[in-house]
Amino acid sequence: PERTGVFTSGILSRAEGRPTIALFFTGPYHAGENLRRVLAQRQAGLPLPIQMCDGLSRNMPHDLRVILVYCLVHARRNFVELVDLFETEVEYVLECLKKVYLVDAQAREQGLSPDERLRWHQEHSRPVMDELRGWLKRQIDDKLVEPNSSLGGAMAMTATSGPGFSL
Repeated sequence: PERTGVFTSGILSRAEGRPTIALFFTGPYHAGENLRRVLAQRQAGLPLPIQMCDGLSRNMPHDLRVILVYCLVHARRNFVELVDLFETEVEYVLECLKKVYLVDAQAREQGLSPDERLRWHQEHSRPVMDELRGWLKRQIDDKLVEPNSSLGGAMAMTATSGPGFSL
């Protein structure tokens, strides 16, 4: 069916030693469709691009390969908005995320390059995120939270997200 909404997508391209390129698209297309149009024009043989976004399916360029990371800020915000309703559960999530932010602060203090920072997070943040993802999944699988509730939705999106998160 014809779309009636107008969407704005922002795409930032960064490569070491090159200026950042910012592209903005406003029109009937979702972010994943706009990104697909850009990536379809990439030179063959380049390494896979890294795509950072929230977990919405309309952000994915479905038929093109990317290294997908989800934005930790978006995931965190989903829980912060629920702290008054689900204090205990949200507190656990925020304490886990606090550890990851501390790991990132350490990486910045050390002046790590992007590749070194990634390895640092893989070593120090991955165990925290794996534990959090497992806890979130258990809350849903064991029916400790209503999957259709706002908390269940935040948990499901975070528990089922891809290989990693980006700060």
